[in-house]
Amino acid sequence: VVALHLAKMPVNFMMGGMLGLVHGIIVMLMVTIVVMEHHPVTKYHDRGPMTGLMQLFAHIIYGVIVGAVVHGLTA
Repeated sequence: VVALHLAKMPVNFMMGGMLGLVHGIIVMLMVTIVVMEHHPVTKYHDRGPMTGLMQLFAHIIYGVIVGAVVHGLTA
């Protein structure tokens, strides 16, 4: 939030959703590549693409909620 204010970027639900999307894509790729392929417990090797997509969706929803709350508190 401080970085967005210093960069003169708006803090609202749309910006939160976009930042959640970017962060979610990074996490989705890292989980797919690092965790699912190299995890020592074999049950994590068999996760499908829905695992990454649900993480992406959760990051977007979280970003929207945080952006809306911060916007409401600073308005």
